[in-house]
Amino acid sequence: MTNRRDFLRNAGALAVGGLVLPQFVEANDLFGAAIRPIGIQLFTLFRLMNEDPKGTLEEVAAVGYKEIESAFSTREGYYGFKPKEFKALVEGLGMTWRAHHEGGAPFRPRPQATAPGAPPSVGGAPPAVGQAPAGGNQRP
Repeated sequence: MTNRRDFLRNAGALAVGGLVLPQFVEANDLFGAAIRPIGIQLFTLFRLMNEDPKGTLEEVAAVGYKEIESAFSTREGYYGFKPKEFKALVEGLGMTWRAHHEGGAPFRPRPQATAPGAPPSVGGAPPAVGQAPAGGNQRP
């Protein structure tokens, strides 16, 4: 049976070991390879990156992310930056720009629909009301 003295000795040894051992150990995965820094895909912050890319990246860096993957945006280029400007911004915040989401920059917004409140159409303006789209099924 454990008495109070043994419990305090073991708890103290555990506490000291917990403080000292991490300095001698490197985080590894199951196969012994070093674990890479945590990253984030900026598509998850799509709206924020479109509104304020620099401020959003500053907050991402402050949280502790070290790697990013950019994605397309409604601004020209990379969230309104040229590639070298965006890379300099990211590296200036202590992060690494690992990749860009496929099918992204330079992203150009779709043309606006002619009717107010209507969703944008792909490939040009929508057909007029009562008119079938070109090449669509038309009734005689």
